[in-house]
Amino acid sequence: MGRLLAIISEWLLKNGVQKVLLGTGLSVVSYLAVLTAFRAAFDSLINSTHSIPANLLNLLGLAGVDSALSAFISVAVFVINLRSGKLALRKL
Repeated sequence: MGRLLAIISEWLLKNGVQKVLLGTGLSVVSYLAVLTAFRAAFDSLINSTHSIPANLLNLLGLAGVDSALSAFISVAVFVINLRSGKLALRKL
């Protein structure tokens, strides 16, 4: 009886560890992919702002475009995190 329990628990733990390692690997890869995409987007955005005249940048700052852009990006990242969490819960 004890041997059967040991075999079953070993099988359950092996599958559990495999699923945890697979989930960890997928999350790290997706995190790095999203981070690389965001860095590329921000770098291109920063490089494109150097071609805009300073007066226009000042007007955009007064209008609050920077706050709106920051809020939009924050919401986008939040939605991506929610969707990835739902995906992780569905796989379990």
